[in-house]
Amino acid sequence: MSQKLDTSGRAITQWLERSVKSLGNHSDRLNAINVFPVADGDTGSNLYLTARAGHDAVSELDSPDVGGYLEIAARAAMESARGNSGTLLAVFLSGLAEPLIGADRLTAPGLAAGLERAKVRAWSALSDPVDGTMLSVINAAALAASSTVMHLKHDPESRAAWTNC
Repeated sequence: MSQKLDTSGRAITQWLERSVKSLGNHSDRLNAINVFPVADGDTGSNLYLTARAGHDAVSELDSPDVGGYLEIAARAAMESARGNSGTLLAVFLSGLAEPLIGADRLTAPGLAAGLERAKVRAWSALSDPVDGTMLSVINAAALAASSTVMHLKHDPESRAAWTNC
């Protein structure tokens, strides 16, 4: 028996909540590996505080618009962004939101389009982007989503399984 996935705006709030919890639990590890552009040891803390601001902005929101949730979270994250990593997270959220504005549910093609747009926005936000940073993670996520969508388009069995989620 397959379980239906929540793909509504509420799912965005839950995703942000889980992200904040995970960043809170592991910010010390992220701080410890932070070496670029300087080893200031605050990347995990900055990501946590920025993601929390985004989550807090949508935690009581009730809207069918998936992109709207992300847009509000992105705006709050940008207003409270901490450091380069926090600003990059806010830019990522803003890019992710753009193709999803008006969508009442998150689909595989919508997610792929959002991640691609977020990748472009994040790489474009920096004057000297560097591989091996958050940018590489964003790039990998966009590539994986795009690859999955292509697979779903060409494999009816996988497409049926995805549709039944």
